[in-house]
Amino acid sequence: MSTPFLFGLCVFIWGTTWFAITYQLGVVAPEVSVFYRFILAAAISFAYCVLRKKKLKFSKKEHFYLFGQGVFMFCLNYIFTYYAEKFVSSGLIAVTFTLMVYFNMVGMRLFFNQKIQKRVVFGGTLGFIGIVFLFYNEILNFKADGEGLKGLVLGVIAALFASGGNMFATKTRRLQLPILASNSWAMFYGSLTTGLICLLLGSRFGFSLEPKYLLSLGYLTILGTIVAFGAYIALVGRMGAEKAIFIGILTPVLALIISVLFESFSLSFQTFLGVVLCLVGNAIALVNFDKLRLKRFWQKA
Repeated sequence: MSTPFLFGLCVFIWGTTWFAITYQLGVVAPEVSVFYRFILAAAISFAYCVLRKKKLKFSKKEHFYLFGQGVFMFCLNYIFTYYAEKFVSSGLIAVTFTLMVYFNMVGMRLFFNQKIQKRVVFGGTLGFIGIVFLFYNEILNFKADGEGLKGLVLGVIAALFASGGNMFATKTRRLQLPILASNSWAMFYGSLTTGLICLLLGSRFGFSLEPKYLLSLGYLTILGTIVAFGAYIALVGRMGAEKAIFIGILTPVLALIISVLFESFSLSFQTFLGVVLCLVGNAIALVNFDKLRLKRFWQKA
């Protein structure tokens, strides 16, 4: 599949999972829902690999990287995100996650000696400002009290953990591990770690048979996890984590558009400006304007 298609697929799926996650909250503890999501995704992925006779055996060193990817990408960042949203709005969490653009650039420099490109920094900064404008009202109403600061700190830590997962994913791609099989192990390790955390927290392993919970769990498991993360890991290998993470700047834009279409969300000047800045920021960071050869850039990214 082409790089633009994979990029658009991730944006579309993760731009809609914002709403699916809201149907997961309520009866079942958030961390338990995270456990269900990734253990189911791992089981389905393993079953597919077995049926298609895909390689599932890796060396101890490779399992170390897969374990790191699983714990950071499929466990800690999700748990910290869910808990952060107990104290601050999802809009503010979206703002904190744009910091991954910088975290990934620094991580790629430290661990892979990847040169930091000025246009990626500039594009990321425009995207960050755009996200701020998108959630301008929520930021304006933010109260810097104890709970508010706690939520922001948890959100930043979640973004940092997610960036760590990106570094491990970059390593597994450079080792050329098969994506589906390696993701199966990473999701398995992440779900086991989440299950252990649930036990330590004394979380109740409840379940809901309500259609909205089951349908959202299925959507998050199959599309939001197996398909989207498979596409994203492929993009990390092709584009580099510092560019692939720009998906995170476009997903709130799509979520906002869906709100306008289906939830009667009213557009404002700040919202419009935020969308424009996000789009321009992505264009500056991802398009090689020096040669104006978009197709060639995507193929080399």
